[in-house]
Amino acid sequence: MNRRLLTLAFYCVAATFAVPTARADWNPIQAEIYAGYLSAMGVAPTNPDRIYVGTTANGFYRTDDAGLHWLDIAGALPPGQRIGSIAVSPTDPDVVLAGSGALSPVSVSIYRSTDGGDHWAPISAGLNMGSVSRILFDPLDDAVVFAAVSGTGKGVYRSSDGGVTWDWSTAAFGSQTIYDLALDPADPDRVIALASGKYYRSVDSGATWQTITESGNLGRLSWSVANPDLVWAVGTNASSDDRLFQSLDGGLTFSERPLPAGDAGYFRAVAGDPVDPDRVIVSGLHSCGGFDGGAAWRTTNQGSSWSLIFSPSTCSERAFDITYDAFDPSRLYFATPGVEGFWVSLNNGSTWTSRKEGLHSYSVDLVRSDGLGTTYARGYFTNLIANDPTGSWLEIPQSEEYELWGFDLNRSTSGLIYQVGQVFFGDFGRPLANTSADFGFNWSPLPGELPIGVEGWPLQVASAANDHRVYVFGNASVYRSDDQGESYVEVNSTRTLDVAAVDPSNQDRILGAGTSGASLWLSTDAGATWNPSNSGLPPGAVVYIEYDPADSDHVLVAVNHAGAFESTDGGAGWAPFLSYTGQILDAAWDPALAHIYLATQDDGVVSNDPGLGSYGLNATRVASVAYDAPSRTLLAGTTNGAYVTALLDPADVREDETGAPSLVSVEVAPVPARTEVAIALRRAESTGAGAVR
Repeated sequence: MNRRLLTLAFYCVAATFAVPTARADWNPIQAEIYAGYLSAMGVAPTNPDRIYVGTTANGFYRTDDAGLHWLDIAGALPPGQRIGSIAVSPTDPDVVLAGSGALSPVSVSIYRSTDGGDHWAPISAGLNMGSVSRILFDPLDDAVVFAAVSGTGKGVYRSSDGGVTWDWSTAAFGSQTIYDLALDPADPDRVIALASGKYYRSVDSGATWQTITESGNLGRLSWSVANPDLVWAVGTNASSDDRLFQSLDGGLTFSERPLPAGDAGYFRAVAGDPVDPDRVIVSGLHSCGGFDGGAAWRTTNQGSSWSLIFSPSTCSERAFDITYDAFDPSRLYFATPGVEGFWVSLNNGSTWTSRKEGLHSYSVDLVRSDGLGTTYARGYFTNLIANDPTGSWLEIPQSEEYELWGFDLNRSTSGLIYQVGQVFFGDFGRPLANTSADFGFNWSPLPGELPIGVEGWPLQVASAANDHRVYVFGNASVYRSDDQGESYVEVNSTRTLDVAAVDPSNQDRILGAGTSGASLWLSTDAGATWNPSNSGLPPGAVVYIEYDPADSDHVLVAVNHAGAFESTDGGAGWAPFLSYTGQILDAAWDPALAHIYLATQDDGVVSNDPGLGSYGLNATRVASVAYDAPSRTLLAGTTNGAYVTALLDPADVREDETGAPSLVSVEVAPVPARTEVAIALRRAESTGAGAVR
């Protein structure tokens, strides 16, 4: 051994530093659901296999193989961020700008990444906060960027430092909604910005603008690569008819050209062929099984005739972005808000393939646990079930779309579940109230039919603890069933309840409330009569009611904009339990540990559980939350899927883990007999010190 190194090893070193605290953090549930629902797309000009997409479910993904596989990169953005526009640098595929979409809850407008989306920084200096409908790099100078921004100062914003700072380029025209932007690929000093009934044109990179009035409205633009004086647009003319517009003078004037005839309409995107200036693709709507569905057409003669090139069987595939591969013009990308989301053609639009493996853009509106070892996650297109919430989830196929207003589980018979709401057949909704005795694989009556005795639109359902009694609540109606929902009897024709719970020890005793701000009501005669039970409750809508299964006098409710309240006398009186003045959408309760979990509109999950963390929950809006007692886990349903966290045992939550970091000392000491060094980590604790070697 080197003598100098050995001598150094005999010195003792001690240091003290802070380490991050432990929390119960979140992970997406393990569900093999692939869905697109895209809201934005950006293709790297120098590497068209590198594509970034945002989703309507607040997701953000990257692919490096033209959509064959997708990588989730949303974790580095603020939770709940919905991306509405994406632009990739013309020189570096790792440099990307992402703009907030119209429904994003986060005020910062634009984020910038220089490492392919692994890290992001807000770059909104000079912007009036709002959604960003379009971002464009100057194709010859990536320091110059344009953005169409809404908010208090709507218009075109320009940056000359890659998006770090911005100037309101169209400020002279006041606040104007900009529908689209386009730059001349050969001379990017020429810019067109579309507004209502007019458009703005610049020839000096946005320093000055010319206003050009149109009798109609241009909606989307495509500046030709094949001919720098050729600009295409789709929009409506003075008679509000859909039209293709063509400019042969770089956007100074536009003339009308025909669009596809027949049932085609509502054209959303246009793209000129990068090689042949006579070829154009437009996307819009046409008939899809009797409903409006997405489609795309191509012309090879500047609109004189059209051929249908894209008409998927899933009607929601309505392309809002059409992009050509810059190196291979026979390869095309479509972005749609439908379940497939991302489409690729390798033969100039003759055939199409959807590529969504890795895109987990699905919405979960309800999560529930039956307390017997089975958990559920439900959404419009989503029907998931698991025995272990932290393990794999099984998708139960469903052929229709559902909007569930109520979903309840029997607490004594596993697999017995009830749901109410509406089921969609195409664009039409029908009332729904049915029962499943096999975990949701089969339902009775069939979707679109109501059980005997139920009329109108069911709003909520509540199951008794036994395996036969269930209540359905409608508009000024209370129905009771004693045969697992096969038939019902109307027991009250005046009470409207949106939230209800049945006493686990008395099937005739029900607490219910209307979310419109009505009082909390109690029935002790199986729903026939109701009396107020809101002493001590503040004004506001009750959104959650739960009985303690071990003590039916112990009840907890959540009141919107007020928080959680507790009763120990069956609802006769209420006391504050956890204050929260924001909007509450749902709640879950662990009565054994006195922990409440509030699903909120703006703050994720709010709780008095000191061990609950927020890391990994990519949502500020949580639609639903559920506590699974057998596994000690918490579930959250969001527009970006479902998440699960394993809750910490109270003994594992130290005081320092609820706030300040712990202090750890590192001690290095020699072991001469073995010419080694021993390293000890010692953490300061109230009961002494512990060491790990």
